[in-house]
Amino acid sequence: DAAAETMDPLFARLAKAFAETSMTRAQLGDKGEDDRGEDLFVSADGGDLGILPGSNRATQGLGGVLRHLNNVVDFYEGNGLGENGPVVASSVAYASADINEMQRYDIYKKAFTAFLTTKDRDPEVHARLRAALFKSPAVLNFDDDRAAALRTEVGMELATNYCKHSLATKGSLDASDAAFVDKLAAELEVELENVPLEAKKRILVDRFRLVRTTGHLATDAANIAEVRDAAIAMGIDVGQELGISYDDREAYFSVEVRHLIANEIEAQTGPTKVDSTDAVVETIADLIETYHVQDEIQQKLGKIGAEFADKYLIDSMYALGSDIETTLLLNKLIATAKVVGPDDLRAAMALDYLEDKRNPKLINVYAKSRTHDPERLEVLKIVIEPRPQPTEEEASS
Repeated sequence: DAAAETMDPLFARLAKAFAETSMTRAQLGDKGEDDRGEDLFVSADGGDLGILPGSNRATQGLGGVLRHLNNVVDFYEGNGLGENGPVVASSVAYASADINEMQRYDIYKKAFTAFLTTKDRDPEVHARLRAALFKSPAVLNFDDDRAAALRTEVGMELATNYCKHSLATKGSLDASDAAFVDKLAAELEVELENVPLEAKKRILVDRFRLVRTTGHLATDAANIAEVRDAAIAMGIDVGQELGISYDDREAYFSVEVRHLIANEIEAQTGPTKVDSTDAVVETIADLIETYHVQDEIQQKLGKIGAEFADKYLIDSMYALGSDIETTLLLNKLIATAKVVGPDDLRAAMALDYLEDKRNPKLINVYAKSRTHDPERLEVLKIVIEPRPQPTEEEASS
């Protein structure tokens, strides 16, 4: 009981320090504390292991967690509470301090992060804190295997960020980076594997997230393709290894496909006309595999193509009377259909335009033009020729 009474306030202070790691200085000040929280904030911007940005909220107050956890361990050790197995007082203290199991894991990780990211510590203090941290799992009520797994998480986070910074500034990793990772692993007494690969992945994810829509299709597609090509060069699977959501991968894919279609339309209707779409179709197939966006892919391609084709169809209707202009616009529509497939394109286009009474006139103008050929005419008919609508009875059957 005496131990519990003493440990209760120790754990309460630890819980308070832990809670405050997620608060800003302003939030701490609003709590009305006398010290306004200033003593809870430690810098983490230097020293051999000081690689976390000091302004990051994730590092705020970590020193308080380390200090109060050390106090709990000192009390635990000083009073011989671990000599006869688990500390009964601990469970009481955890309950009164409202610290659950996951929070105890986080306390351990944050304390180790503070330990590793504070610079210019006295060697004796460093050794004492390290010893306390390695003893703390007994106080925090989890076993050595769990503790090692948590230290590995801390080490991977710090090492990966360090190597990511090196890659961004130097373009590659060298012996000094490897030495840093080895030193960190030794300090934590864990194995840190695949750190360079994880660092490369984080850089790629950051680069993908930094891609912004500029409104200029060629620029957007080039920026996305640059990151995608970098991932492929590193041997990293964009669709499966970077943790990018399906919606984001689909968005990147759509930008690249729009650009490919725009280029192909120009290639098939420009001065140096290219009839074959084999190359662009193959490129799109490669992008589907790269981004892992196979779900309902033909419908998606049809919708992308319809963004172009609806406009060409409307513009060609307004151009009737100028056979040259009408034919040029219809050639662009046909080029779009040859890339995404005429049936998929028709299925995605606006029905009102497909059933427009001017469509037979458009087909007739194209059939009489000097540039048409039977194959392209057939593609045009598949896409825009009006089709009888099913009766209500047929539709319901």
